Amino acid sequence: MPTKYYRIGCYLSAFIKQQCIRETVLHRDRLNLPGPFLLACTHLSHIEPMIMSPMVKRPIHWMARIEFYRNRFLGPLLRNTGTFCVNRQGVPVQAIRTAIGLAKAGKIVGIFPEGGCRKGKQLAFRGGKIKGGTSAISLQAQVPIIPVAIVGTDRMTDVERWLPGKYGQVWVAIGEPIYPPPRPTRTQRRAARHALTEQLEQTYVALYQEILETTGLTDDYTP
Repeated sequence: MPTKYYRIGCYLSAFIKQQCIRETVLHRDRLNLPGPFLLACTHLSHIEPMIMSPMVKRPIHWMARIEFYRNRFLGPLLRNTGTFCVNRQGVPVQAIRTAIGLAKAGKIVGIFPEGGCRKGKQLAFRGGKIKGGTSAISLQAQVPIIPVAIVGTDRMTDVERWLPGKYGQVWVAIGEPIYPPPRPTRTQRRAARHALTEQLEQTYVALYQEILETTGLTDDYTP
């Protein structure tokens, strides 16, 4: 990873957040897990990496959709900060292999199990189904998953919320690490992946409920 560019990005993100966003984080200490892990975030908008990267002391290799790399300005920026692309059409075999390789090498991999920005009942923290890629990576690399539920990023599309004065507000709940079982046999693989995915889905729902109960937000705050 080009660490210099990643660190510059983190410093800029941290500065912008400090000036513009009121951030409430539940269980921040769970991000201090040593060794490799998958940082699995819910996905209301495209600014979650900006929210999460400054919170983690080590670099995160984010998985980003291939369409972003086709932009002449955004593509080089992503490549220079250690992200890797995923083609969401069909089975993203290459992206999964890349993520497994990074995790086995001791890195942190940032991933969005929902596969894209969602709304309504499709949201993972409202009980929506997630894709099985995160569980497959965890099982193959034998690394834990740290689930993260984030609320409020969908409202950051308004210019006013980025003005200095902290008009924007984001709530983050970080879950306990979810550890995969020992690497399953070929016949056990599907069942193990399904069980791990189901556990991750249930954790998102619980984290969202914790945000609502702790902060006084109501469910209609999120579309």
